Amino acid sequence: MAPHKLSTARALSPRSVNPVGSSAAGKASGPASRPELDGADGDVPIGLPTALLQLARYIKHGASLLVARASGLSDFEWRVLARACEGPARSNNELAENMDRTVAQVSRTVKRLVNLGLLESRPAPGGHRVAISPTLQGRRKYSELSALSDWIDLELRADLSEADVRAFGRVVSIMTRNAQSVVDRERATPGKGRGIRH
Repeated sequence: MAPHKLSTARALSPRSVNPVGSSAAGKASGPASRPELDGADGDVPIGLPTALLQLARYIKHGASLLVARASGLSDFEWRVLARACEGPARSNNELAENMDRTVAQVSRTVKRLVNLGLLESRPAPGGHRVAISPTLQGRRKYSELSALSDWIDLELRADLSEADVRAFGRVVSIMTRNAQSVVDRERATPGKGRGIRH
């Protein structure tokens, strides 16, 4: 099950503050309308970012349960295995940077996967670091769980037309780009405690 299918963006700041990702040049700036979605079973309406986060939580939790039942691996163990199978041999530091986790978290997980016979850790050329790569057993496990990912994808598409899926893909792509713009902007802004201007 490919990790990127289970990932989601963080909630966004209001667009009335430093609008980003405008879809048309020359468009007047200002607060964007915030359409709400109907809540389920009579719940109060929710905003789109909140709805996406709720969807992502359900997908992640359901996938974690399926992965655990099918393989005995936790969600993070599966994602580390997948990263190791989807590219060249990497060090703990490189995996941690790629997955936005601490080196300690990745190192503990790699050690467990090595003990399970799914990964191997060997000295890299030069001897200054280790190179982590999948074993044959690890690649087989990756293939099995990737097939499970395809089944989950079909489950999630139930009752959706191809047009629905394409439209949703466009929405997610645009919102992901906008969310990344927020992250990049905030990372590049010095100082602490920047409040939202009204």
